Amino acid sequence: MTSSTSTSPVLAAGAVVLRPSPTQAGTHEVLVVHRPGYDDWSLPKGHVDPGESLPVTAVREVREETGWVVRLGARLDTSAYPVNGRPKEVHWWVAVPVADEGPAPDPETDEVRWVATEEAVSLLTFESDRRLVDQAMERGRLVPFIVVRHGKALARAKWSQEDRRRPLTARGHRQSLALIALLTAFGVREVVSSRAVRCIDTLAPYAGLAGLQVRPLAALDEDVAASEPAAATAATGDLAVRAGTASLPTAVCGHRPVLPLMLAALGLEDRLFGPADSVVAYVSADGTSQLAPDHFVFSDDA
Repeated sequence: MTSSTSTSPVLAAGAVVLRPSPTQAGTHEVLVVHRPGYDDWSLPKGHVDPGESLPVTAVREVREETGWVVRLGARLDTSAYPVNGRPKEVHWWVAVPVADEGPAPDPETDEVRWVATEEAVSLLTFESDRRLVDQAMERGRLVPFIVVRHGKALARAKWSQEDRRRPLTARGHRQSLALIALLTAFGVREVVSSRAVRCIDTLAPYAGLAGLQVRPLAALDEDVAASEPAAATAATGDLAVRAGTASLPTAVCGHRPVLPLMLAALGLEDRLFGPADSVVAYVSADGTSQLAPDHFVFSDDA
């Protein structure tokens, strides 16, 4: 994710963490940190570790700087500015708290506060952070809806049984394990797949850790969608509406020929998916994507 060249940007990620005010109904608080090295009040963020995706970085940095475990919601604007003559990009998401692990030992922060969003306008040092808080309030109701292509599967030519039973390769199983971090970052609570073994097994490791069951859906099967494409689009649309109305972060795994139908249900155009690639859409209550989606490409040299 990072590069040593002077022209490539330094990558970082963070989150605007919001929660309903415990004292004033209908208002929110935002999580801010004080950095003694800069003597400023800012939003939690930090640099990407090698091999880490940006959403995972955002969640990790919030935990390290504040002690709070969060799940991500909608994408926010990216901050860009030079640092020591090199461009830096900070990628931001809305987030909500999941658990408090207690004070963090991070030496970069010496105080963590929940403050009313109105108070944050005067407390935060940087105008860019204040704009992010406003944007987070506007986008706080959008819900992550993640479309996943199944991991690397055994070649059709090497499989003589029913195609639906064709399994993942060893690489495909590694990809399914790698997906755990991304799906955890978005706090996925609904896991749906075609009935094919290779799709179910792509999401099964995450589902097992999260205490969920992968729900098979016949309309997403490759052969079913070929004969009834409208059913695949309608099924995906129904899942997206459910996600948006119930605030239920959702992951749906499908086949390359079916993915264009699934994306169309969200109002998105087709794109190239490699095995285990994911597109994260941010849907409203009507089930359509309201922001440019994020595309996370699986990288594995093995």
